[in-house]
Amino acid sequence: MRATSAILPLRLLASVAAMELPVVDLGYALYRAADFNMITTHAGLDERICPQAQPAWMAEAYSWLLPYLTKGIVPNSTAVIEDSHLAFDISSLQHRDPRENEDCLFLDVIVPQKVFENAGKSTPAPVMVYIHGGGYVQGTKVDVDPRGLLYRSRNLTSDGIIYVSLNYRLGALGFSSGPMFQKDGTPNAAFLDQRMALEWVRNNIHIFGGDNLRITAFGGSAGAGSLIHQITAYGGEDGSSPFQQAIPQSPGWMPKPSLQQQETLFQEFLAAANVSSLAKARELPTEDIIYANSLQIGNATYGSFGYGPVIDGDFVRDDPRALFDLGRFDQSVRVMIGHNPNEGLGFAPPSSTNKEYLQALQGLFPLASSSIVDYIANNLYPPLFNGTSEYTDQIRRITLTVTEAIFTCTTSALGRGYAKANGTSYSYLFDDSMSLHGTDSLFMFYNAETATLNQTKAYTLQDYILNFAVRGYPDSDVDGLERPKAYGENGTIVEITSTGIFEGVDPADNDRCRWWQLGLYR
Repeated sequence: MRATSAILPLRLLASVAAMELPVVDLGYALYRAADFNMITTHAGLDERICPQAQPAWMAEAYSWLLPYLTKGIVPNSTAVIEDSHLAFDISSLQHRDPRENEDCLFLDVIVPQKVFENAGKSTPAPVMVYIHGGGYVQGTKVDVDPRGLLYRSRNLTSDGIIYVSLNYRLGALGFSSGPMFQKDGTPNAAFLDQRMALEWVRNNIHIFGGDNLRITAFGGSAGAGSLIHQITAYGGEDGSSPFQQAIPQSPGWMPKPSLQQQETLFQEFLAAANVSSLAKARELPTEDIIYANSLQIGNATYGSFGYGPVIDGDFVRDDPRALFDLGRFDQSVRVMIGHNPNEGLGFAPPSSTNKEYLQALQGLFPLASSSIVDYIANNLYPPLFNGTSEYTDQIRRITLTVTEAIFTCTTSALGRGYAKANGTSYSYLFDDSMSLHGTDSLFMFYNAETATLNQTKAYTLQDYILNFAVRGYPDSDVDGLERPKAYGENGTIVEITSTGIFEGVDPADNDRCRWWQLGLYR
């Protein structure tokens, strides 16, 4: 997306093996398609990706999750935290992905052959723009394989849809902030990357045969959190968004850090880079920046990714949940939002005692006063395991806390905000098997040729996604339901479960989520 970006990979789905690849004139440059094949999609192995990083604690989380879920083995919380620090291998930073580069702002356009050939001659095709997740510190535009979704789209529109995916800056390069940084730097730069890419799609997709009045942006986790921030951008005061519809799936972000925390984080990055200012950091070779970013994020405390959205007074005027309540968002955007029941499992140390639960709260919400922590622990999520609460042990207790505080209370805030503003939103709960964070994404990108998931649930979710993108509402011929109702004042959702698919009420539409929406913990 920057002037230095040399290639915009255009991909076409076709039934012929070889032919002259088409050229697109964008007005400012000519671009030739990178791939032309119906069976495979370009794997992106020779492309640039934005500098990546992963907290060491994530590997430790994976190690205890499966034994706990399958055998009920409760790990030692102290040992897990200690092991997560030991798991960080600084020598691994010397072996980086060769694709990583600061000049990484590229997007891919995958276009059905008929759509491309009929550009300007027939009804333009719906467009879906994918924003990847990854905790705001990792992920790329080629993280998922869209073939299954593209094939399924031909059940709705014979020519199919256009699929676009994009990169955006991550970690310190995309989300640095704080008083010192902001003297000469832009906070939430990653959101501006996304905004520019979305505007590019709106302004140019007609050249490929796409309909710039039927653009649906979608994504999971940090991609969904990004969409929430795009919908609430500038407090809803900057005109219409560069898309008409959005599908945020499991949107999440950690509590907004204070200015002091932002400053501390930036100073840690400068120390890791062995420089004293942003100006000096800008003089460093790319390799040094990548190393410092990875070193800092690799050492992030358990449950934290280090970087993420901050309130900057401009693009991000306030916590989006508060903005939804105040009606300060782009109310013209139609939304379908989804989540899983156990979003928070693994994102906090596995508490086994009340003391460990309190320690986890203090780590998650460092700005919360002792009275607020006490209220969370004794009023919102009291230590009751006798069947009167929604959890059966301390791990499930901290899981519900994180699930609601970081993930699902955002979905209910959005639903209530849209209902209050007479806007249209739909919602689903994907409750299948373990139903961890991101489970629904596996089904959304289901491909019958390569996957062994439950086909009915996969096709139902794909149909909901595609019908929403094409027609503006979720629907499916395989779910056994009438057309799903809007979220509305009753919090109506569709539950896709291991036992069936039915209409229900959003479990996140509760008093606890209304309390989280007040933002008293920050």
